[in-house]
Amino acid sequence: MLKSTSKILQILCCLGTLLFFSVDASASHSMGLDLTYKCIGNNQYEVNLTFYRDCNGVDVYSTATVNWAATCGSGSVNLNQTSMVEITPSCPGIVGTACNAGGGVYGIEKYTFQGIITLPTGCTDITLSHSMCCRNYAITSLSSPGGELIYVEAKIENAAICNNSPVFTNDPVPFGCVGQPVYYNHGASDVDGDDLTYSLVDCMNSAGISVGYAAGYSATIPLSTTNGVVINPATGAITFTPNMAQVGVFCVLIEEHRNGVLIGSIIRDIQFTAVACSNNVPSLSGVNNTTDYTAVATVGNQLCFNVHSTDIDQNQSTFLSWNNAITGAVFTSSTATYSVGTFCWTPTANDVGVHTFTVTVSDDYCPIVGQNTYTYTITVPDNNVPCDSIDMSIVSTNDVTCSSSDGAAVILATNGVAPYDYQLVNWTTGEFFNNTSGIFNTLTPGSYSVWVEDANGCTPACTGHTFVIAGNAIPVAATAIGADVHCPSNSTNVMDSTNRDGSVTVTATGGTAPYLYSIDGLTFQSSGLFSNLGVGTYTAIVMDANGCSATAVATVNEPRPISIGVVSITPASCGLSNGSVTLVGSGGQGSFLYYINGQSQSSPTFTNLAAGTYTFSVCDMRYCLYDTTIVIPVGPSVVATAIGADVHCPSNSTNVMDSTNRDGSVTVTATNGTAPYTYSIDGSTFQNSNVFGNLGVGTYTVFVVDANGCSDTTTATVNEPSPISIGVVSITPETCGQSNGSITLTASGGQGSFLYYINGQSQSSPTFTNLAAGTYTFSVCDMRYCLYDTTIVIPDVPAFVAMTTTTNPSCEGDCNGTATAYGDSLNTYTVVWSNGQTGATISNLCAGTYTATVTDGNGCSSIATAVITDPAAISVSLVASSDETCRGNDGSATLSVTGGTAPYTVDLANFTTATTTSNATGLFTRLNAGNHVVNVIDVNGCSVNCATHFELEGCDNAPSGSIRGVRSIAGSVSLTINPNPASSLVQVSYQTNESLVTITILDANGKTVHTKAQTSGNGSLEIIINDWADGLYYVVMTDSDGELVKTEKLIIAK
Repeated sequence: MLKSTSKILQILCCLGTLLFFSVDASASHSMGLDLTYKCIGNNQYEVNLTFYRDCNGVDVYSTATVNWAATCGSGSVNLNQTSMVEITPSCPGIVGTACNAGGGVYGIEKYTFQGIITLPTGCTDITLSHSMCCRNYAITSLSSPGGELIYVEAKIENAAICNNSPVFTNDPVPFGCVGQPVYYNHGASDVDGDDLTYSLVDCMNSAGISVGYAAGYSATIPLSTTNGVVINPATGAITFTPNMAQVGVFCVLIEEHRNGVLIGSIIRDIQFTAVACSNNVPSLSGVNNTTDYTAVATVGNQLCFNVHSTDIDQNQSTFLSWNNAITGAVFTSSTATYSVGTFCWTPTANDVGVHTFTVTVSDDYCPIVGQNTYTYTITVPDNNVPCDSIDMSIVSTNDVTCSSSDGAAVILATNGVAPYDYQLVNWTTGEFFNNTSGIFNTLTPGSYSVWVEDANGCTPACTGHTFVIAGNAIPVAATAIGADVHCPSNSTNVMDSTNRDGSVTVTATGGTAPYLYSIDGLTFQSSGLFSNLGVGTYTAIVMDANGCSATAVATVNEPRPISIGVVSITPASCGLSNGSVTLVGSGGQGSFLYYINGQSQSSPTFTNLAAGTYTFSVCDMRYCLYDTTIVIPVGPSVVATAIGADVHCPSNSTNVMDSTNRDGSVTVTATNGTAPYTYSIDGSTFQNSNVFGNLGVGTYTVFVVDANGCSDTTTATVNEPSPISIGVVSITPETCGQSNGSITLTASGGQGSFLYYINGQSQSSPTFTNLAAGTYTFSVCDMRYCLYDTTIVIPDVPAFVAMTTTTNPSCEGDCNGTATAYGDSLNTYTVVWSNGQTGATISNLCAGTYTATVTDGNGCSSIATAVITDPAAISVSLVASSDETCRGNDGSATLSVTGGTAPYTVDLANFTTATTTSNATGLFTRLNAGNHVVNVIDVNGCSVNCATHFELEGCDNAPSGSIRGVRSIAGSVSLTINPNPASSLVQVSYQTNESLVTITILDANGKTVHTKAQTSGNGSLEIIINDWADGLYYVVMTDSDGELVKTEKLIIAK
């Protein structure tokens, strides 16, 4: 297209109009991305990113990063989200979509991000870009969609030119219907009035890297369609028809030219989904309800026209909206069921050129409306531009011959500077034709104007540069008539088994003789007659001497199908050949001959037929043979039915009234035959009665013969009642040999209520009590005296033997023994002891005999005895001893300990030297002379104090202050310690017949730790022991002569 203003004015002088666009193109039907920019001066641009979000997909981000790159540098800018609006094409009344948690299947949101970018001075090749993750896994046109990024870019070819990119006035329409045409337009417009061109390009994964298309798909084949995806490079209008359900992506590049120079471009990446629809998408007419979507307006004159919407779905309404692409124009829509839109505009001198706008038509189908976007083009010519002179001639013209577009013209320009640009406009059709040769071979009929421009932009005068291309006055035409085949396809042509005796006769008119004829488009002949044709529709082609052709359609039909109908049929009865049938033939041509199994006759009636299947045929006057099979049925004959009456008792019981249990019967009924009838149940013996009695269980074959000897058989079954059974509801064993067992039975099967028996004795109750353990025969008898027996065991709970275990007291005289009584491990028991205690285990027992009565849950008891025995008392005797000699520390003593429980701890205390020696053997050496006292403790802690005592002599037998001996004191003597064990304070109380005593406390080593000398023989002492070490101590009481009166142990434990 020519770009400069001077050229436009010159062109319009001659042509009156030219395709000079202020383009608004339109939105896609898919979710995706686009990136645009606006120049705000000083190398600054406002960058706008639009993201179309599938609400069932990824979440939206709050900021977006746009990168820029050029030879002068690179950088990035963060864009902030400025707006969001839902654009789901949902029907009126839909409240919730996938975007607002309303439960809808679909939902689309449009997000806009904006930011300011400052570019370096002198940049001439800036690319703005943005990418995001990730594409939809459901996309069918990509080989691996889930791994592909979405990448778009916008280019600024020269930052020195303050240019604004195109912007989109239409949102994407993301859905279409399989098998229905899709029309839409991006609605792109440019505020600077630059020329826009549109093309399909590869969708990108990243800069310079295309997405991976699946086999069969590409940038120009982004979807599977019936007629390809077509984009108008001048208007951006896109049309296609999806041929299957699919999800695809396609990308549209919009390039911006100013005076023929590319100054910028943008890309929109869109996802489109085609689904199988039960809805028909509405459509929109051209100007004033025509198919022409273009119009011409003149400066200063109002142009108005209507566009009409339609919808095949009569229960729906349509709605119209436009993209406001032409300033000053008005578009209104009626409120009729199928809306009519009215466009009005009065162009000014500034509007000279070509303008486009879009109208979107939608229905109210739910949940997603059907919609299409149509493109309308308005041309405003300028008829006031003067023309310059250049020599130009119309050398030749040729009218249209065969088709509507094979006209020709040759235009020759001279006296100018080559090369020349030639342009023709067909004012009849509004078409434009351009080339640089002046030779045009594809012209349509109409009135033409011619424009030529040389290399310097010089043009000739307009006057007289017109011509007319006429249509073919009498184009070649064809008619064709088919002659039918002789026989219908459901028959056999006896004379021609192929049944291809039809023909087509073709006649040609118009055009230029001679003619050639064809019915397959490949082989032509001079004759218009085609023979040996079968049934079908044929497209005949006629070609004249100029190679012009015409077609006609002829059909070779067939006669009406032949059929054989049955007028009447008589069955064959009793196995005789007495059946017959009368037929009637129809269809075909003329009268018929009739056949049975290949034998012919003129009569349609066949007699003396046995029952069976026969092949009947008819043949018409054209030898068309038709076969069918007919069954001669078996005629009415005697029919036997029989009913069996069951025996009284089931086979698992005894019939008390009839031990054979053969009281069943069979009753036979004969119909359809000729009376009288005879009956048999064995096929040999017949009787007049139809009842057979005294039958047992079984299936019987019954025979019936009527008066004509026709017979029939049937079967009847004599059944038995359901088997009688005895079930056990509950059973209680006998316990403790007390005949206290019981059982409750339940009976089923048989007939009616039951009597119950035990060992032959009857009762009406199913419960039997007071039973000893053992095996019993139980019986039931129903109301038909059917007796059934079974044996059941009444179990016995065996007696048990009680047993005991004991633990004896630790020491002689202690009462810490225990006894436990038990039975077996299968039951729970109660235990009562002879001492009144209860429970399996009793404790704190002294030596003695205890009796336990053990009773189980059934009340059975057993008695066991537990004997608690004291251990023997500890006894100590001096076996041998030797005195201390003058050498010193060489005395010895051998002690024998019996009773209690070994091992023992034997303590030997020398009260003369206040020392103590201990061991476990009772053998002591290295002893000093003095009075010795023996204390013993066994392994159970049983002890005896002052078990024995003895005196060892020495060189000095009476040392000062020593215990001189052990005396026997008449009367009561007590020495008590409280508390014992003690921790901080201990009280020693004593009572004797002595007037004075000495209280001495020795530690375990015999060392004196406390002494109270010559105190009253009756009294008490309180001693503070906070500083004493834990352990064993001895409290020793001696009389005024130093002889031992009594000792006790003291335990200190803090």
